[in-house]
Amino acid sequence: MKLAIFVDQIYWFDGQVYSTDEAYLLFPASFISAFDEVVFLGRLASDLARKPYVLDHPVLKVCPLPYYESIYDLWKVGPRLYKEVQRIVQANADTWDVVWICGPNPVGQLIARQCIALGRPVFMVVRQNLAQQMHFVNRGLKRVVAVAVVRWLEWHFKRLARGRTVFAVGQEMVEAYRAVTNRVHVHFPCLVSEAQMSACSTIVSVDREAGRLLCVGRLTPEKGHHYLLAALAQLKLRGVQCFLDVVGSGPLYNTLKAQTTVLGLEDMVTFHGYVAYGPELFALYRRATALVVPSLSEGFPQVINEALCIGLPTVASAVGGIPAFLTHLETAMLVPPANIQALAEAIEQLVRSPELQERLRRNGLALMHDNTLEVQRDRMVQIIKTEVLSRRETHYRSALEDYPDGALPAQPTVSAVIPVYNEIAYITSVADMLLAQDYPALTEIWFVDGMSNDGTLEELQRLGERDPRIRVLSNPRRIPAAALNQAFAQIKSDVVIRLDGHARYTPSVVRQSVQALLETRAGGVGAIQRPLASGTVMSQSIVAAHESKLGVGVARHRQASASGWVDTVWNGCYWKHVVDRVGPLREDSLRTEDNDFNARVRALGYGLYLSPDIEAYYYPRQSLRELWHQHFANGAGVVQTFLENRQIIKWHYLVPLAFVTSLLVPLVLSPFCSPALVAFLSILLLYFSVLLLFSLIAWRKKPGRYVMLLPVVFIVLHISYGLGSMLGLYQFGYRQLHRLGTRLGSRPRVSNLTGDMTRPRGQT
Repeated sequence: MKLAIFVDQIYWFDGQVYSTDEAYLLFPASFISAFDEVVFLGRLASDLARKPYVLDHPVLKVCPLPYYESIYDLWKVGPRLYKEVQRIVQANADTWDVVWICGPNPVGQLIARQCIALGRPVFMVVRQNLAQQMHFVNRGLKRVVAVAVVRWLEWHFKRLARGRTVFAVGQEMVEAYRAVTNRVHVHFPCLVSEAQMSACSTIVSVDREAGRLLCVGRLTPEKGHHYLLAALAQLKLRGVQCFLDVVGSGPLYNTLKAQTTVLGLEDMVTFHGYVAYGPELFALYRRATALVVPSLSEGFPQVINEALCIGLPTVASAVGGIPAFLTHLETAMLVPPANIQALAEAIEQLVRSPELQERLRRNGLALMHDNTLEVQRDRMVQIIKTEVLSRRETHYRSALEDYPDGALPAQPTVSAVIPVYNEIAYITSVADMLLAQDYPALTEIWFVDGMSNDGTLEELQRLGERDPRIRVLSNPRRIPAAALNQAFAQIKSDVVIRLDGHARYTPSVVRQSVQALLETRAGGVGAIQRPLASGTVMSQSIVAAHESKLGVGVARHRQASASGWVDTVWNGCYWKHVVDRVGPLREDSLRTEDNDFNARVRALGYGLYLSPDIEAYYYPRQSLRELWHQHFANGAGVVQTFLENRQIIKWHYLVPLAFVTSLLVPLVLSPFCSPALVAFLSILLLYFSVLLLFSLIAWRKKPGRYVMLLPVVFIVLHISYGLGSMLGLYQFGYRQLHRLGTRLGSRPRVSNLTGDMTRPRGQT
């Protein structure tokens, strides 16, 4: 099995091996005993170098991601970097059996979302309260912005964590994530191995100097060094003789040196700078009476584990994961963060009491014997195997295992069904495309005509005489759902694929669909809905609107880079036995019959898979008038379906309704209320700003004259859909009143403005 890990570390390559400068790597690298391959996803530095922690084991691999200096720089390279990360994950995720994501880093969230969509089991690791850290690291407006951004990232990360396994450092973060999942575990990533523990426990601190303190950590605000220096000054005034070794580097080096001078501690404090993990650092441990960790924000610092292993008593702030691991006066001295008085008193008590030092030393060693790297790793591996790998993200029923009599043919037969109405301009080319498919078991091509009057039916009959695979049915109701039900009732093939007459297909579309069904074992698969433009500028604008997320590009099946398990599919290809179990499409669910059908497929336990390999294209409406009629009817149908079954329709379908309502309400009130007019104009200004922004985004992706018409197309899409949704609300309310009146024995006196919702359509 392969374990993929994202922990947002920087990796260097020296021409032979990868390495990093962050010690945390040692913990996930130890998983080589449980997995055949451990793949680290991380930023690859451009310079050739070898850092202290080397990935020199054959099981350890690196999947390089584009480089960015820090999370603050993501906004500069965001779109380009995200696309490259998506490409890398898409190319490699199929080989990963389980994915470990450290959050709430936005790149990690991007990887998590894509892996979840691809059906990869994902679990989350939360190492620290990042919002708390941002509060102490930054000042002023930067602090406000940083904390707000981190809160937003944490909110999104918690959404990804819903129902999944989470490992969190510290009880505070455990409780925070228990609100979204009941699979939360306390995480203490110890980096001290059993061999190192044995070696450290034999070290006798004969060189220990009374009153010598050691502080190891980055010189940054959240580490609380300035509180430790202030406590040291208090101890000096009390006559308690202490000396302090400060190990670490960082932006506060000069500030802390200056504070030492101001407090008169130059002869008591020594700044050693960065000291690598090894003999030199252990020499400082042996000299010390106590390790002091005065942090304001932490996950769980590894220096505590190192100190406990060597028998060095610890004084630490009760933050992050520290109080969940250590017990006051038993394994450590715990003090409130940012409390100079309490810190000074704890240090004095420890320095003056050899008995307390011995108790903490003895209990600390016993605690570490039960929490070495191997012990913590084995606990985590056991949870991963029982909670993550045994509960795959792809928890859908296998359509192959449910095949009737278990007699799945080596090459399943396929029937294609195409509802059409007045498609004389496209029908011959569509038929030729399907007859030219490279899948030999395409046995039937059913065209169901909705009473066309432009010669479509006559052309279909001519095509049927030319090739017996083409079958023609009439659909007097002129509703696509009725057309599909007619054909499904007569099909005997193993697989059915629903196609459109206003579209273009590659010769491999049927073969790729069947291949996706077999590989994913899904109940149905579908293609990405790729729009095609004719030669006109208006058509190009309409296509751009379909591709934009401000237009209709929000749905997964309309996104060019999308793939994985989805709620609904376009051009659905299904196993016939699944179709039979689901039952006919609802012919009264106009404009949303596909959503309803696909929801019933999922209700039976079968998954729906979006495959980017299936190449299919469609032609959107070519004029604003046609676009208006289509989306007005779509808005009405979607809202009615939402009110009947909210599980089928996503919230973004209701945004146009909310937008149009937000315009109409202040517009109606404006003659009577001046603030309403201000609100109306403000909404318009904001809306036109958004139109301009998304038009520029589209133009940047693909420059052209069409961008001049794109705002107009957006307006037609939004207003028509919103007004149609209002009509849908009215129709639903009217039907409810009608039913109520019928039950009461009287018909409600409400005019019926239902409009013509049975207008025939081809491709939607």
